[in-house]
Amino acid sequence: MPEEINTRQRPAPESDLLVTAVYTAYAWIWGDMPYARLFYHPLSRILFWAVNFFLGMYRLARLLSFRPVPSLRHSLVLRHLLIDSALRETGVLQVMELASGFSMRSARFTEDPKMSYTEVDLPQVMDLKRKALSQSPEGRSLLGRKNLRLEGSDIFSFEWIDWVDRQKPLVVIAEGLLSYFKEAEQIALWVRIGDVLRQGRGGWFVFDYVPFGEQPKSGWFGRWSSSLMKKVTGGKGFEVDDRTRREVLSQLTAAGFDEVTALDPVELSGPRSLPFRRVKTQQLVFVCRASGPENPSGCA
Repeated sequence: MPEEINTRQRPAPESDLLVTAVYTAYAWIWGDMPYARLFYHPLSRILFWAVNFFLGMYRLARLLSFRPVPSLRHSLVLRHLLIDSALRETGVLQVMELASGFSMRSARFTEDPKMSYTEVDLPQVMDLKRKALSQSPEGRSLLGRKNLRLEGSDIFSFEWIDWVDRQKPLVVIAEGLLSYFKEAEQIALWVRIGDVLRQGRGGWFVFDYVPFGEQPKSGWFGRWSSSLMKKVTGGKGFEVDDRTRREVLSQLTAAGFDEVTALDPVELSGPRSLPFRRVKTQQLVFVCRASGPENPSGCA
């Protein structure tokens, strides 16, 4: 069990998370994701290409030194698609997505009227999301779906637990979130989510996280460009620790999950049709299963 910590503290200032959400939303537009253009805004396009300019300088410097680094925009699209694939494979029809930002995953999955989907993010993010969707007939139609719920809340208040139907299996998704947390904060969240799944009908926790040791070393140019980019965007860096992938898997098992799998696009083949095979990307998606007392298999 993790040490007692203040789980109500947020991993980054709200404005920093909003900048990240805007960049990622445009990455999904760039990747031609369904429904993503409902969040098009000229300023988000400018931010997207400004960040890519600094990242491009860094990637060029690394390429000239024969140390290529992953493309962020390609990696974000790949991550999104890989989580979509993992969700489909569970067959579960109840989803709780934490820190959903401007993701339109819920729009795609609630096309199935049997799917129940709840998004949770900071209140001002959800207010912006509702406002953006209300600007178009398609967006207003999405807001009217009875199987889609948008809730403004700090995920560490754990208010969202009360919105879960304990009589149905559940998938909890956290995309682009865990890297902002310290190790103890991550473990506290894993334990709480595992408890929620085991107390209900079981289910899955799906999230992305690349251990710092697997990420390319930045060097002086990387540190300079990262510092400059943060000044432009107001963004916040990720938390850093020395855990390995094996140690993260072990911690998830200790947190109470019955089965934990790490999906690495570089190692995947077979039925998953993933793009950008010729582009250097880096993502790692963890799929964690927990069984409920009335559903030992954790299946729908």
